[in-house]
This record gives sequence, structure tokens and C-alpha cells, in this order.
Amino acid sequence: PNDPGRLYVVEKGGAVRTLDTTTGAVGSFFTVPGAANLRTAGEGGLLGLTFHPTYQASTQTGYMYLHYSTTANGQGANRVEE
Repeated sequence: PNDPGRLYVVEKGGAVRTLDTTTGAVGSFFTVPGAANLRTAGEGGLLGLTFHPTYQASTQTGYMYLHYSTTANGQGANRVEE
């Protein structure tokens, strides 16, 4: 957030990576806990990530929101979590 030189790349398998747009360097940022339960077939998996508007100003680590499909309940379901 608020860093035009860095992109966050969401992978359907549950990993979120960073891409430095000036050097091309790729780094690891976050992996969804329980990624083995993601429903990655077809259009499933980790679908999106957004940062809370005060992410950088937070005195904690900051909040982000994930949208993903899961099979944790034995059926397919979409979830949004903070």
C-alpha cells in the first residue's frame, strides 16, 4: 500500500507475492493459513486481497481482507475474511 514501486500478486494456491517494479525482484509476503483447503479448481482459490485504508498508519501490523473459495466445510463456499 502506498508504494507505487511494489505490486502484490495473488496466486490461486494461496500465496501472495511482492514484485518490485524497478528491479523485477519477487518476494514472499503472505500465505493463506489452511491453504490446503482452498478450492483451486476452475475459477476458485485465492481470488483477491485488499488492504484496509489505514493499513500503514495502524499501530498494529495492519488489516487486510482476503476473498477465497474453500472446501473446508465439505462443500464449495466463498469467504471474505479480515
